[in-house]
Amino acid sequence: MADTKVIDLTADATPTSDDLIYVSGDPTGSPVDRKVTLANVPVAWGTTATKVGYTSDVTSAIQAQLSGKQASDAELTAIAGLTFADVSIIELTGASTAAVVTSGGGGRLLGSNSGNTALEFKSSITGITIGGLTASKNVLSDVSGNLIASTSSVADTFAMGTILHASAANTVTGLATGATTDILVGGGAAAPVWTAATGTGAPVRADSPTLVDDVSIGAAGVKLTGANGALTILGLGDGADEDVKIDLNTTANTIIFSSPASSATDVSFSALHLATTGIISGKIGVISKGAAYTLGTDSAKELYGYMVIATAAMTLTLPNIDAANGVGQSVCIYSTGANVIRVNPGDADKIRLNGTLGAAGVDIYSAGAAGNFICLVVTDFATDVAHWTTLGSSGTWTVGT
Repeated sequence: MADTKVIDLTADATPTSDDLIYVSGDPTGSPVDRKVTLANVPVAWGTTATKVGYTSDVTSAIQAQLSGKQASDAELTAIAGLTFADVSIIELTGASTAAVVTSGGGGRLLGSNSGNTALEFKSSITGITIGGLTASKNVLSDVSGNLIASTSSVADTFAMGTILHASAANTVTGLATGATTDILVGGGAAAPVWTAATGTGAPVRADSPTLVDDVSIGAAGVKLTGANGALTILGLGDGADEDVKIDLNTTANTIIFSSPASSATDVSFSALHLATTGIISGKIGVISKGAAYTLGTDSAKELYGYMVIATAAMTLTLPNIDAANGVGQSVCIYSTGANVIRVNPGDADKIRLNGTLGAAGVDIYSAGAAGNFICLVVTDFATDVAHWTTLGSSGTWTVGT
């Protein structure tokens, strides 16, 4: 056969592992001609033809494909060793151990029929939301299969504020929300009902509730505060809003009234009478004047039992007697020095001095000695006459002109 260059040989597009390749052994030393089958070529690369075959379907860098893959661990190995059936659930039973829980198994997490309509829990739960309820299908049952709730009377949706209750055995019904002033009252064996907070049928408590915070009554009413055996009432209106504290605790056998927040100084009973079989103890009001003064100018209280201390010669004018509230008004005048003190009634009023009734609008006056005093009280009133009656005096007092 004639010599042929290698490059002139016919190319083999489908070589087999038995095909031969010419090689020169020890080409730089003592060359030896040899042949090598294609199957043994990978040996020169430190591998085998079988291993090279593993890469026949690789379309990209092998290392890039391996990077980022989930590493093997004990849990994955445990799960990989399980055998699953229809509706099986993986249950981790311990460190690096797992088991399969199947429908109908003891201690199961999930029990299911062919329609997957029953859900069961190994322990109690505090709440569950179920959507897409279908009539006539039980949606909740206990581990023994006892019915907890039925959709036979449960709508898919309820209005806001609806209260669910059992209207009959195994039947859940929605009670529509009540009015803003209604109170929900139990119906005993019947369904609960909304009842008005006041009026006929209003709920009654066996024991009154204990309130731990202040109680405000009315939008512009009062606030009640209780603390350590005392009650404080504070006005919440648009006026002075004084406060009064009733202390039932501090002193034995004593009820103490005060005004700690607003520091009110007066208690007015208006036209009401105050009657008691006990003792009323208190001071009388005392004012000091050194010039002409009309009683009641500074305070209307001066007409009710005040003592006026006259420090200089002066005229004390008594206001016209009030037709509605005049009877019982009283005042005493005392002179500290040798000064003449004059007491002048209203133009239509009279003064009864030492049993003698004077003329309307006529005054009386002292002898001008230190220590002169006189006390007067309104004792009667008629449509055309009014009287200041002298109850006591010191020194000589004379009717004027």
